[in-house]
Amino acid sequence: MQTRIQVLCRQGRSLREAIADDNRLARYGLEVVQEHKPGRSPGWMKLKSAHRDHRGAINIEWDSPMQTLRCRVVTRGRGRPGEVTAEFLRYLLAVHHRRIESVLIRPG
Repeated sequence: MQTRIQVLCRQGRSLREAIADDNRLARYGLEVVQEHKPGRSPGWMKLKSAHRDHRGAINIEWDSPMQTLRCRVVTRGRGRPGEVTAEFLRYLLAVHHRRIESVLIRPG
């Protein structure tokens, strides 16, 4: 199952890089699993929940001209996207709320 999340942001540096460099991710139950070519466009990263029972990964890309964070939540088997999505949104709204203009979630 896949869920897409788009985060429209105010002007500024890459939100993807800000998330990747943030030491507070662990407080919200998230960890960076992979990151591809930081500082380059398009770069991507993969987050996972630190909780073993919250299955799934979040693939994240930053669209610099549009100032948009594009996320794809992927789960397999009986994994439900709600848990890892909730952890990610809790983190975004707590830490990066000043940059966020809107969040769009499209279940799929």
